[in-house]
Amino acid sequence: MSHVTFSIIGDESERGISGGQRKRVNIGLELVADPSVLFLDEPTSGLDSSTSYDLCKMLSEMAQSKMLNIVSVIHSPSQKAFFQFSDLLLLGKGGQTVYIGALDNSVHYFNSIGFPLPEGDNPADFFLDVTSGNVPRSGHPEFEWKDLFGLWVTYCGDAGKDEHAGGDQLAALQENMSKYTDADTRSFSLADLKSKAYDLTMDVQLWFVNRGEEVQKAFQDFVNFVTMKQDPVRNTVNPFWQFVYCFQRAVRQLTRNRNGFIADQLVHFMIGVFISLVAMNLEFIGPQDNTVCDVAPLWLQSVCNRNVKDAYGSAANFLNFGIGFAGIAAAIPTFGDEKVIYWREASSGTLTLSYYLAKWIVDIVRVFFATVFFFASFSLNYPYEGEIHKIFEVIFFPYYAAFSLGYCVSVVAPRESASLIGVVVAMLFAMKLSGTNDPTLKEIKDMEPRESWLYNVAYPRYGVEAFYVSAVGFYEHVPMGYYDYTPPDGVELFEGTKARQDAYHTDGTESLWMRIASGMQSVGYDLDEYSSDLMGMLRSAWIWGLIGYVLMISKDNSKKK
Repeated sequence: MSHVTFSIIGDESERGISGGQRKRVNIGLELVADPSVLFLDEPTSGLDSSTSYDLCKMLSEMAQSKMLNIVSVIHSPSQKAFFQFSDLLLLGKGGQTVYIGALDNSVHYFNSIGFPLPEGDNPADFFLDVTSGNVPRSGHPEFEWKDLFGLWVTYCGDAGKDEHAGGDQLAALQENMSKYTDADTRSFSLADLKSKAYDLTMDVQLWFVNRGEEVQKAFQDFVNFVTMKQDPVRNTVNPFWQFVYCFQRAVRQLTRNRNGFIADQLVHFMIGVFISLVAMNLEFIGPQDNTVCDVAPLWLQSVCNRNVKDAYGSAANFLNFGIGFAGIAAAIPTFGDEKVIYWREASSGTLTLSYYLAKWIVDIVRVFFATVFFFASFSLNYPYEGEIHKIFEVIFFPYYAAFSLGYCVSVVAPRESASLIGVVVAMLFAMKLSGTNDPTLKEIKDMEPRESWLYNVAYPRYGVEAFYVSAVGFYEHVPMGYYDYTPPDGVELFEGTKARQDAYHTDGTESLWMRIASGMQSVGYDLDEYSSDLMGMLRSAWIWGLIGYVLMISKDNSKKK
């Protein structure tokens, strides 16, 4: 395998190493976990006879040197490969035992029941011919292949009947299965209903017990990671080095998948262009004067104090929706495409926290580049007049939180529907949890903690306010009448300035900032909350990342054993 050391494995869409090489890689992946028992399914399939022999010889030597039990299903091995095994279980049609015991004794057994091995024949092929009924039994012309099961029971004796033929177990299984036949004709008594209710109660209790064990395991994984405690059952690498190896692999995956990385950045770039076109003409009309609201109809008074037209709020909400959509979609493959790999490694003793944390940290690079490309395209048309680093910040932090939310979606949802579910989640967060509609951010801030907890872990609730105050904070320092300037003949204003002049013409009666400040107060935005909003988005990212970790531990446990 040394000549394909740096080759990709490949899949259905990309050609990689051969099937035989892939099978040997799978065996190697299991061996590095240092298991006490190794189960192999047809390890020699697709290999030539020489390679099959080398593989079986290597497994035999490893079993003896490492005291490793290897159980393998094998079809039509060569004679040399066949005799590398120490024991043989031969099954006939229906899965019943034809022979189980030392491989060296198998030829003697079949010879004793009337099936002598012809000179020069491969014992493996001969035994398969016998179990298929293709070899006549010496001195018994009436022989049928079904008689092999009885011959084995006779050979083992009564003591071996239970152990090898499984007669009592089969009878018990048939008795249990008979309870579920003719289900449509069975009637239920009160005792049956009580039994069903009891079973349901026990199932519910077991579900809560399992969830508690999963939370306990998540906490224990964290303790093991911090204290570098190794697995008490098997000799595994300590959690820190597991993290290092997972981190190195994640970096290698990122650098190798250049085409996918470039495609992701193009998506972020195009979404930024689209949103910048929506936000290029920002208009603002503040709330009505209190004298107007006081005489307004009762059904209008609830909205009278809100801004008449606020393109900044709409742009902020749309920005967070676009970032949420792009971020969740980009994050889904991080864990969604590696579920089978994770199940296998978790069952081999890999600490989930080491794996999850390594992938999460490496994805920060993807978040950064997504922010750069989105920022570059968004700045093309967006008439931003404030501090440029703030617009970068209000793009980066929502992206970071959206990636963490995408991890949760990828862990819970099937891969084929995860992207669609991600769009729905991004839309739900932007429309219902951002504070731009009902309820407004002002109403959210006035809620009790038990009512506002979901809003407080939703990144758009912070992202919208952060974008808004970073965009309009500039106007606090704009002097009165700044946008009343009339250029000389033949001089054209920039489109952004012209739009603001049309929207904010004040005739010197009030400053533009007074209008914006009044509108901000009506919906609950506060300039002093900018830093808190950034921390809120960071906290949201960590919370959803932690939830994704707990979900990864608690889901699909049957596939990690």
